[in-house]
Amino acid sequence: GLIVFNDTKSVFDFDKRVIAIKQGTHERNKLVEILAFCLMGNHYHLLIRQREDNGITGFMRKLGTGYVNYFNLKHNKRVGPLFQGKFKSVLIERDNHFSHIPNYIHFNCLDLISSKWREYGLEKHEIPKAMSFIEEYPWSSYNDYAGQSKYGLILDTGLLGEYFENSEKYKKHFHAFL
Repeated sequence: GLIVFNDTKSVFDFDKRVIAIKQGTHERNKLVEILAFCLMGNHYHLLIRQREDNGITGFMRKLGTGYVNYFNLKHNKRVGPLFQGKFKSVLIERDNHFSHIPNYIHFNCLDLISSKWREYGLEKHEIPKAMSFIEEYPWSSYNDYAGQSKYGLILDTGLLGEYFENSEKYKKHFHAFL
């Protein structure tokens, strides 16, 4: 969904569009740059920058309605929402805020193994297990910044790549935050 609905064009056949994008035969006009993400069971976190006026609104509308409709049809005429709550956004205006947002996004998957890590933090002996889980979590852009590109079709790594300079500096920044 992050690939297909990030386009100014309407989506009529989701599956065909995915194939065309992967084959490089579909030229896209992206609404937003997806800088970081973490997909969870009932919600997701995105760091995005719009490429045109109302790009974020358009992308979120397409993602929120288009993907839900596709998913519900694909899964035995399922009905109802997929995601928890309404779309919320926060404008990032300061550099120090920007530098922490990718960490916040990439740490979200830890909720799956520890419900109290946000409130109480992690003990030193828990950090290796947490890092292993983050590195193995398949629905996050963490590894793309840590040196193992996986989501090149989804991510625009230029801005964060410039900010953190290289994967080693990103990993150091991430570990220091942890």
